[in-house]
Amino acid sequence: MAYSSSAWFDATQCISYRYLPCIDGKSQDPTLMSRDETIIKYNESRCIVYQFLPCPDGLKSLSLMYNNGSSKDPSTSCQNQTALATVLQTKSNCESNLTNCLGQKDNVTIELKNMANDWEIRYNKVVIEKKFLSDYMVSVWDTRIIDEEAEKAKPIKDRMQDYIRYSVARLGLHELVDVPKLKPTFGVVYNDILSFQYPINTPGCYKNGSASSRFPSLFVAVTGLATDNNQKRRDEIRTLFKKEIPELKHNLFSSINYAFFLGQPGDLVHQSLIEQESDKNKDVVQVDMMDNGKNDSLKLAAIFNWVQQFCTNVDVVFKMDENFEIATLKKFGSALTEKEIPDTFVYGVKGDIRPQREAGKRMITMEEFPWTTFPAYFNGLAYFITGNMIVPLMAAFQTVPMLPLEDVYLGICIIKSDMKRYTYCGRDINNSPCF
Repeated sequence: MAYSSSAWFDATQCISYRYLPCIDGKSQDPTLMSRDETIIKYNESRCIVYQFLPCPDGLKSLSLMYNNGSSKDPSTSCQNQTALATVLQTKSNCESNLTNCLGQKDNVTIELKNMANDWEIRYNKVVIEKKFLSDYMVSVWDTRIIDEEAEKAKPIKDRMQDYIRYSVARLGLHELVDVPKLKPTFGVVYNDILSFQYPINTPGCYKNGSASSRFPSLFVAVTGLATDNNQKRRDEIRTLFKKEIPELKHNLFSSINYAFFLGQPGDLVHQSLIEQESDKNKDVVQVDMMDNGKNDSLKLAAIFNWVQQFCTNVDVVFKMDENFEIATLKKFGSALTEKEIPDTFVYGVKGDIRPQREAGKRMITMEEFPWTTFPAYFNGLAYFITGNMIVPLMAAFQTVPMLPLEDVYLGICIIKSDMKRYTYCGRDINNSPCF
């Protein structure tokens, strides 16, 4: 017998339950249930439906209350526990089955009590995590501040785990039990990053090279906002790429593919422009999510999911923003010629570890991130990553609560994925020898 681990519960109330006909744990008529009720499978043809209600006088919290207002309790009516017509006709048959009826009632009572115990355990865990949250928030809102020296002395993985615990408690996240875990050892899944839809798509990568090729394959993911009328800038990048790719393919890469990743603009005018751009260039991928500038971490996860589906086994992924002024693959290729691409590798310019608290594009509130420094991360305007790290980072995306700043979020996920080797190439993205 199973129940929903994500159902909201109140350990101060009582549990009202009743029985409902169903098939394999699912009601065939949803109108028989209210939105406050949760259904669990009892047997192949019957379910238990329960909800939390205020306890009547005299009953302790989490006490069980049978609700006979909608259906008959099979524990008090043998007719509801048998499909034999003869049982419905004779008192003696009913009496002979009374023991079985009562036994099934006992089993249901035990199961519901076990559920109540489990809810109480999870309730206590929530209380503990809320205490962890409040400790940090007091340090933010009160006159005290977080002891940054003590924070810096912590191992980097402990700091990452503090962020996860804090954000799970702050956002009230629940485990997504139905989402497959890419790496079970990474822990609880909070984000579903495997269900993205791409209403506008490209054929994906082609000619990714072979195991015998001495050159790696490259995919370039260019990100932008669908709400910005930025097609002119994307056309400039297309022109530059088409000029540079033939030379790079001859000297450095076995194949080069690229695509422009956009979300949904939310209005028909911009959507029509995106569709026209896609029809003309065949290089636009649209993610089924709103493009508002605050969910860039979610879009990053969608890009990695797309690469895993449509560009499998690519060796190097170069991610760049369409507003990156130095959008040249040639300089990027030159940087790669000077460095051997190891099995696990990220390469880019180091980002500013000081959170921006004042209003602006990169503002992040004290509530969202109460620490005074970010973990080290790569500036999100441009960086490259080896293809074998796509799945480990996707597994990290599943288990790490998201931040509005996608490059900072990637930095935390790099720690979570246990990436062994990465290189920072300066601090000034516009004057870096990397790109």
